[in-house]
Amino acid sequence: MTLDSGTDSLQQALIALGLSGYAADPVEGAFQSRVWRLRPLPGTTGGDLVLRLTPKPYPLIKRIGRIVDGITTVTCARTLAAAPLAEGGTVHLATWLPETGPRGDIRMRELGATMARLHAALAAQPDPLADRPLTFDLVDTDDSWSRARQVWVTDRRAWPLINGPAAAHQVIHGDTHTGNYLRTGSGEIGLIDFDKMMRANPVFDLAKIVDSALFRYGPTTFDTDGACDLLESYYAPDAVPETAITALEGLAVLINECVGIIGRDGIKPDLPNQAEATGQWWLEHSGDPDPLGIRATLARRVPVGPTRTTSSVSSGTA
Repeated sequence: MTLDSGTDSLQQALIALGLSGYAADPVEGAFQSRVWRLRPLPGTTGGDLVLRLTPKPYPLIKRIGRIVDGITTVTCARTLAAAPLAEGGTVHLATWLPETGPRGDIRMRELGATMARLHAALAAQPDPLADRPLTFDLVDTDDSWSRARQVWVTDRRAWPLINGPAAAHQVIHGDTHTGNYLRTGSGEIGLIDFDKMMRANPVFDLAKIVDSALFRYGPTTFDTDGACDLLESYYAPDAVPETAITALEGLAVLINECVGIIGRDGIKPDLPNQAEATGQWWLEHSGDPDPLGIRATLARRVPVGPTRTTSSVSSGTA
């Protein structure tokens, strides 16, 4: 079975899991996977489900499902069943999280607190995913997103804080862009699509939120208050580490380069212009010790005291 053969793939997936009595509606916007929302037919019982055809191997999907099942403090999509595909990949059945309200209405303070609970729960799981470290397969090019990475990750020495021995690595979500968190019917923030779960610096998940949710375009601007709300609710108003801010900057640049590559390769053709604009923004701020304005804003919000870890607002390097 291939992952892109439309209705035929859907029917074979339904058969593989022994499912019947559902109408299937395709879900747009998925990257790599094919996704359908399954709705019970009239006269049948049960709630909506989500069916995914993913290139990820079956053993990995099962491992991720077990880890997510151990999370009790955050609403997450749960694995109900999975089966391997003959040509590789997995058919994956999970709970459908009903969405209420635009995702853009989710406040960063609430999201930061949710991510703190998620990371605490993931750190407590018995499977450390030691065989899935954070990696980047990047090549230097003339694109703004590549040039920005060369400046921010190499010249500003952010890499040791991202992936070096000083980085506190643990299991993380791995793909917390704006399409993977939502307001559920119960009013809580729910998280979906854990396929990219990995072992990495947890700041990666925060940087993914920053890159996908807090840049605005035409002209390019950045929502500094939103970033500070996210960090303060994840850590504490008086305890945002300087190392976390520097890692956040470097990771946001790296993530933007990955976005540009995805778009350039034609996987999501709407992304290159966005990544180019963000990369240019980073280049224009390459000489700024506080490019996102996070240090200065946090310093204004909270009086500098002996426990203040972001008081070094004049330096953006480790």
